[in-house]
Amino acid sequence: MAEHCTSFNAHQFKPNICRNCFQDKQHHENSLTSNECMSSDVQMPASNETIDNNDQCQQNQADMNFSPIPVQTSSESKLPECKYGLACYQTNPDHFKLYSHSSGHERTEKSSERGDMTNPIVNSENTSLIKSTSSPANKRKLKLVKKFDEQKKSELSFIEFMENKIQELISQFELKADEVGKLRQDLDKMIIYNQQLKTALKTEIDQREQRQLKRKRVLAISRQTPFYWSLDSFEEPYREIEIPVQSVEYDIIEQLMNSTISKHGNRYGTVNGRDPTEFLINRIIRIENNELWHLYCFKKDMVIRQNNNRLTDCGSSIYLETRPLLTPLLDIKTNEYWLFHGCSQNNLYHLLHKGYDPRVSNLNGNFGGGFYLAENSSKSNKYIPCPGCNQNCVGSSIGCDCTDQENLEFSMILYRAALGDVHIALSYDKNKYCRGPNNQLIRRPPMKANGKDLYDSVMGESMKYGADRLQHREFVLYDSGQAYPEYVIYFRRSTKTLRRPRNIEHLKKTCREFLS
Repeated sequence: MAEHCTSFNAHQFKPNICRNCFQDKQHHENSLTSNECMSSDVQMPASNETIDNNDQCQQNQADMNFSPIPVQTSSESKLPECKYGLACYQTNPDHFKLYSHSSGHERTEKSSERGDMTNPIVNSENTSLIKSTSSPANKRKLKLVKKFDEQKKSELSFIEFMENKIQELISQFELKADEVGKLRQDLDKMIIYNQQLKTALKTEIDQREQRQLKRKRVLAISRQTPFYWSLDSFEEPYREIEIPVQSVEYDIIEQLMNSTISKHGNRYGTVNGRDPTEFLINRIIRIENNELWHLYCFKKDMVIRQNNNRLTDCGSSIYLETRPLLTPLLDIKTNEYWLFHGCSQNNLYHLLHKGYDPRVSNLNGNFGGGFYLAENSSKSNKYIPCPGCNQNCVGSSIGCDCTDQENLEFSMILYRAALGDVHIALSYDKNKYCRGPNNQLIRRPPMKANGKDLYDSVMGESMKYGADRLQHREFVLYDSGQAYPEYVIYFRRSTKTLRRPRNIEHLKKTCREFLS
């Protein structure tokens, strides 16, 4: 008969189930009642026989190192029950002294002496005890142990799986942390780039606004051509208009050429070694150059703005009112005058189409590198080489040996020049006008008294007005576009006719009436 649990021990998680036999409380009580009834009918063996059997059992235990021991005694019923129940594997005898176990539990105790395991002593009673291990209670216990081992393995496997998962998550987190760090660096770079982009965009917008304002200002600049120009002046980028001989315009230019002739010591620009007394005009061409005229209008506007539209109050303007030029004043706002410039045939085309370029001017001039003009046509005539021998001009040999010199044709340009605030050079100082820092040759006007601004032009004064060097005035411009080539005068030099000096003031009056 299978052994049954003798006492109900509540399960930790299921209080209504016994943790030893896994039966509910009601079934457990019914089983105890039936067992008590059956035990009353069973005949107990004699005491002497029991003692003999116990002695024999103890002897077998000593020989075989262990023997099954009945679990519950009368003294154990008073001890607290072991919490492991039938699953208890304790072999320490002290454990069984401290805790009671149910009747279905069998224990083994450690043997103090090792027996001969090769020849175990087996008798009929040991056989019955060994057979008792195949009882239902032991089978249930083995099943529980197996189930516990499987559960333990499953838990260990789950723990290992979770550890691997956690390690994998840690690795992923580290990778994510690296990615986050890189993303933060990229974000910082993007923030810096965005700030730089905003700054560059703001700068570009400001510059664009300034360009728009400048463009509006440029567009607002008056480009009105003189009234005597063609109505369709700029339908073509460049035009040459020959002035009729019988026109007032022709007569004014012809008078300007001959009324400003002076003596120059029979050195350069001579006819058979003598200074010309008359220029015989062959033809006069008016130049209508769209690009150069617009550039000139822009420069005039700059001169007005740089002088705060108060050029008439400048010292140079007041000086020129009392010591006027030989040529007429065309615009009082910019000190605009007609001035002469002599050049070779090789340079004429470039000057008319592209304009003069002070950057390639001769640095050995009296006032440094610049574009030189004169109020005397005869002074500019000195700088025109002979078309035959390329001599007889400043910078070459004196005089000319060519035959028929009175029939040679020369060309001279009459410029409109915006002089602006003019530096009046009374006392010549080469280091001041020609040399800069480190004794370098310069191409710029002198500094004004305020130490910030430059003059717009330079006028080398003549000895007639108290200067110490020049016989005739000369004017120097340092910026391109500050003068416009309005006329080209083709002429011949002559010494046959000695004209009487003309009234310059009358000529200026005629010019003003013509231009008004």
